[in-house]
Amino acid sequence: MLESSGCSMLTVHGRTREQKGPLTGLADWNIIRMVKEQISIPMFANGNIMSMEDIERCMQLTKANGVMTAEGNLHNPFLFEPGIPLTWDVAYEYLELVEQYPCPPSYIRGHLFKIFHHLLNLKSNVDVREAMAVSHKPNEFRKVVQILEEKFLPFHLGHKVYLDESIGNPKEFYQDEVSYNLSLPPWLCQ
Repeated sequence: MLESSGCSMLTVHGRTREQKGPLTGLADWNIIRMVKEQISIPMFANGNIMSMEDIERCMQLTKANGVMTAEGNLHNPFLFEPGIPLTWDVAYEYLELVEQYPCPPSYIRGHLFKIFHHLLNLKSNVDVREAMAVSHKPNEFRKVVQILEEKFLPFHLGHKVYLDESIGNPKEFYQDEVSYNLSLPPWLCQ
């Protein structure tokens, strides 16, 4: 029907319209593959694209001609590049662009909240989150970024041991135990 109506390319998201807000859930790439099998025009897959590995897996499973992403780019603007950048490096680059191309503080705040999502949701960063929420000028946002960098750079460099706050009582969990939690540390874009 779409092709006969003149559609020459299609993007399909793997979530249903019922999957909104707290019911978001994962995109169903099998549904995307079923659509691709029924059409002859180029098709892009969308949903759950958060890394280069996701792109490769999605294209292999769906047989799509390409992928599209939205939310993933807000958390990691370097999603399509190899490696995983430090959140503060991305934020500093973003703030340089803001100084060249001014925009409302709400835009800046929104982007920085996405970039620092994992760090700002840690209990120990409630004060930093509040500082971000009340910032209005690029230099104020830059100060918040510096606070996060100064706090978490020693962990990234290995000068301090990071105890993941999301695991209950970190002292009990990490006492002479090997951790097999392969999630990324919160100071990396993800």
